[in-house]
Amino acid sequence: MDPVTALSQCHGAARWSVLRSLGVTRYALQKATANGDIRLAGPGAYALPDADWAMVTAATRSAALGCVSGAIVHELWVWKYPRVPHILCARAVAPGNYVAHRVQEPARGLSPVPDCVAHALGCLPELEALVIAESAVVKGLSTLAELNAAVQGKGSIRARSILRRIDGNSQSLVETIARETFRAAGLTVTSQRRFDGVGKVDLWVEGKVVVELDGRDYHSAERDFVEDRRRWNELTLQQVPVLRFPAKMVLRNPEGVLETVQTLLSRLD
Repeated sequence: MDPVTALSQCHGAARWSVLRSLGVTRYALQKATANGDIRLAGPGAYALPDADWAMVTAATRSAALGCVSGAIVHELWVWKYPRVPHILCARAVAPGNYVAHRVQEPARGLSPVPDCVAHALGCLPELEALVIAESAVVKGLSTLAELNAAVQGKGSIRARSILRRIDGNSQSLVETIARETFRAAGLTVTSQRRFDGVGKVDLWVEGKVVVELDGRDYHSAERDFVEDRRRWNELTLQQVPVLRFPAKMVLRNPEGVLETVQTLLSRLD
């Protein structure tokens, strides 16, 4: 296998031992490096010119990329991106610009989805960890059973309590954050509740208020804009109060969104 293809399979960066196991020869490696197709990232580690810096960090330290950093590469939902990479290593590493998770046998390159989720459950604040775990299930990249099996040892009780909050009906990162913020305040919330003539709505709060969360990706097209207004009008005709929030507002200030919902609920009592 040529070095560029091998490194692409390793998400952009890998150690020589890994490349050799994929069939890369030392001659091909030296030639690709001389041509500028790949670069020497550190002692015994190579990377594509545009390789993700987090993957390079893991490769140069004989570690795997995991936790929230691995979740990003797996394209799971991530609410708050880390300032430094989270790496999984079998031995102590020198202090550096990364967060090191000690494990017995780290995977090569990129940690599997269940392991990334398990480490996130033990490392991140609860809601940030739940977002990652829930997306793994919703996207079909892992099952709840696999996630529970990956959680072992210290912190497993906390981790499994977070996993029990997973709602497979969630459609987005924003929906998960809003739902859990409302529930933490003691509100009853149903995800993707269906209304006649409308279809499913994002959140149905306290059996009184519909909360719709507008992401730019799904509401910017003209036909989506028109359909949103039709649904809104239909709910109004059914005398169902509707609150709409842009995704950015939920991501930046979920407590402010909660306050607005609570204010409307108080006026309906």
